[in-house]
Amino acid sequence: MLKKIAAFFLAALLLSGPAEALELEKIESGRIELYEDIECTKEAIAPIGTRTVYPGKTYYIKERSSGRVFSGTTCYIYANAVYNALFGDVPFHGESDSWQSSTKLHGYARSVSYACFKEWGVVPGSLIRTTKEKDGSYNGNYGHSLIVIDYEKSSITYLEGNGDGNGLIRIKTVGWDEFNRRFLAGKGWSVSFIVAPVADRLIGYFRRVKSYEGFSDVKSESWYCAEIREAFELGLMNGVESGRFLPEGELTNAQAVTLTARALSLYWGDGESFDGEGRWYEPYYGYLEKWGETLDRKKAAEKITRGELAELICRFFPNNELEKLRFPNENIYNESVARLAEAGVMIGSGGEMRENDTLKRSEAAAILVRLADRAKRKK
Repeated sequence: MLKKIAAFFLAALLLSGPAEALELEKIESGRIELYEDIECTKEAIAPIGTRTVYPGKTYYIKERSSGRVFSGTTCYIYANAVYNALFGDVPFHGESDSWQSSTKLHGYARSVSYACFKEWGVVPGSLIRTTKEKDGSYNGNYGHSLIVIDYEKSSITYLEGNGDGNGLIRIKTVGWDEFNRRFLAGKGWSVSFIVAPVADRLIGYFRRVKSYEGFSDVKSESWYCAEIREAFELGLMNGVESGRFLPEGELTNAQAVTLTARALSLYWGDGESFDGEGRWYEPYYGYLEKWGETLDRKKAAEKITRGELAELICRFFPNNELEKLRFPNENIYNESVARLAEAGVMIGSGGEMRENDTLKRSEAAAILVRLADRAKRKK
């Protein structure tokens, strides 16, 4: 379970590309650039499940974005070290409310909930500081620093140092009432700040990996311009020959498998290269089949329908990524289309979901972007 949770966390925190992702082994082994000396040469290894960040002991971190060295004890410096390893920044050091690669999402609050996290825009990787001090300053035992891994309506999953008062490093999932009891109102503490990477470095659980320069056949006034741009920036879709995108082009089954495999690999942050022998699409089929599903290659060259793409997505993406946000009025007969419609990922036109219609590249871009960016899902 720990590997699954940590893998989800790391997938959510890709930096500028798969090669820069914080690897699962890195966080499990505690290699988060936390040092025992001010010169930042002797690294303190703090694996999950151990007690190796000791209470009262001063540790040091070097901010990647500036090279400055900061110090602190236990949970405070540990959470900052994890954030620094992920985003190259030390979120808070008592001097300023602005940072090079982070932004303050929210200040003082006595309790938190799923609704307020969604409203504030809290994303995986955000750092929370709870304390008696409204300015977030470190105050001995009167506060805690945590990294948000994931949250849903019923619970929040977080990463912490000194989870038991004796230096324990752990990942834990609790209900919102339990979280507030442990770290906020139940202790007489408040949220002093929540920080996260700035918006241009993060889209939902995916990272921008390319710069968009436009396609000759994608006009700025078209309904799909923004979706195609974002799908390209995320590395989900590419153009075709001569600088075109072919927004009206219809997808084949092989192309849809390719898009689903790319999206899933970016989601999990596994850095899959999709190299291999055989037909061009074989590495993508093979990648999805690693997840225990068998795919039929006989229809590879056939056009795929909107319903069939929905089925692919639902087969391979985690259930919590398809959270129900709405109750569409359309009469939907395909179960997978219904799930994506309720999650705000697939949107029909003229009151019809058109699950049996072939799928255009522009429509695929819009679906993939809504899958990646929850803010774009229809509620």
